Amino acid sequence: MPMWLAVGAASVVLGCGVKSPAPETIQNSDGDLKPVETATAVTASDSGQVKVTGTLASFREVVVSADVAETIVSWPCLEGDRVTKGQLISAQDDRAVRAQVSEVAAQATQARAEVKRLQAEYARASLETAAGIDAARSGIQAAEANRAKVATITRTQELRQSETRLAQAKADEELAKKELDRFTALVQGGAASQQTLDQVRSRFDVATQARISAEQGVSLAKEGSRMEDRSSATAAVDQARAVLNAARSRPSRLAAIKSGIEAAEAQAVAAEAVLRRTRILLAKHVKAAPFSGRVLKSDAELGMNAAPGTPLLTLGETTRLKLRFSVPEGLRSKLEGGEVTFTVPSLGSLRFRAAVREKGFLADPRTRTFSYEAVVPNPDETLLPGMVTQVTLNTVNRAAPEGGVSVPLGALVMDGTSATLYVVDASKGVGRVQVRRVLIAKRDGASALVRQGLRTGERVVLGPKNLADGEMIKVVNR
Repeated sequence: MPMWLAVGAASVVLGCGVKSPAPETIQNSDGDLKPVETATAVTASDSGQVKVTGTLASFREVVVSADVAETIVSWPCLEGDRVTKGQLISAQDDRAVRAQVSEVAAQATQARAEVKRLQAEYARASLETAAGIDAARSGIQAAEANRAKVATITRTQELRQSETRLAQAKADEELAKKELDRFTALVQGGAASQQTLDQVRSRFDVATQARISAEQGVSLAKEGSRMEDRSSATAAVDQARAVLNAARSRPSRLAAIKSGIEAAEAQAVAAEAVLRRTRILLAKHVKAAPFSGRVLKSDAELGMNAAPGTPLLTLGETTRLKLRFSVPEGLRSKLEGGEVTFTVPSLGSLRFRAAVREKGFLADPRTRTFSYEAVVPNPDETLLPGMVTQVTLNTVNRAAPEGGVSVPLGALVMDGTSATLYVVDASKGVGRVQVRRVLIAKRDGASALVRQGLRTGERVVLGPKNLADGEMIKVVNR
């Protein structure tokens, strides 16, 4: 609830005295003693009150606007509704952009998959290149060895040796073939890697080359070393070297694959960037409350086609309010304290408090006033933004004359030029009234300066009615 103040005597500033403490609001008692409201006499300084007009505003206020040009398909908040932070307050048709997000996401996924495929191909090609070079080198060694034998072969002895080597070469080739067939089936079934299959195929190629060389050896042993045999052996060497040169040329294929990887990576990055932008665009179709507050103004409705920048609603924080008012240049140095009180004409005599948090330091050149801002607690939202207020400013003149005590005017009973106060000693809430004549030096607005007949700290009855000297009363305190 807003902070209520007692009407009439609350925070009253005396004409020639200091601000009088706010008396407590009277509550009726079931006892026989009259309940009264009191105030304490305080040492006077030349103080007073000034009233200025103020305006209430939301503590925070924001206009929520559309970011995209689409039809409003959800509008759950009406003017005056309370919303919490993060709550949906508006949604625009997002079917087209949602479909675009799905399409771009698929493109990005496909581009990233292509990058992975090319990277795997590059790894396989690298292994194939290395294995091919090793196999070609082995073929050259075998062909050169065979050519050397052709030149020095002896028929009978060499034939037996060549036949033995051929048998072994055929056995090795058959074993390598079986292994190749087995791993080919495993790779097709997903049980073995392509890299392993490539290595097995290289071993098979080496075994085949060895078998061919062994067959040539047997043939030479049977027929003897002939010119055409030597030429054939030399040709085998040349062929093996050609195979090696071909294997060495494979790095150009690796370079081509690497170039493809770079292009695919660039395409994937571009697709992912488009996806991020599209998702941001999708998020702009939905508006959520940036803070908890109340819808102060609704500028849109369901089915409206809102363009970017179109105001949708105004949201304000109203459990706290700002009280804005201006202080005349001549009063700025006389303002006392960091708290002000104010009333709202449309709410009657209820009085509220506000804590000053900002004081202007640049005067308006036209009005010669300084802008002030105070914070008003408003948990039950009794006060509303835009209400006009009457703000009471307490002022004090530091060079005020000394002497006298100050009481609220509501404590005085005037009889012509004579003034009477009803003084009470009620330290425990119950006391006896003493009617006392006093000398008034000055009256100013809501306070009076008592020159004689009263001491600082004594309590006086406010608005005394039908009280007799010596009567027992009850002081109501809350």
